[in-house]
Amino acid sequence: MAQRFVQAFPDEAELDVPLARYSGVGIGGPADVLLTVRDQETLLRAVQMAEAMGIPWRVYGGLTNVLLPDEGVRGLVILNRVDEALFGDEYRLTVAGGTSVV
Repeated sequence: MAQRFVQAFPDEAELDVPLARYSGVGIGGPADVLLTVRDQETLLRAVQMAEAMGIPWRVYGGLTNVLLPDEGVRGLVILNRVDEALFGDEYRLTVAGGTSVV
């Protein structure tokens, strides 16, 4: 299962990665598969692939407001790094979910 994500996303996927490396509070055991996405198309493909394979998946942003279990997270963990301004006007800007506000 995990190898299929590495084959499909060789530059974005890693296996058995301790989530503590990415967590704002430095805790969290390994993710079976960690996928860092930087565009909406990759995010959509990854979710579709996980759904088709029956694999549980989760999407996280900066991991600053999440406490992750020491035993890790099964399935696919997606780090959303999609950082795009989608559209705006004089009073409002709509951005992608992985956009940092700092």
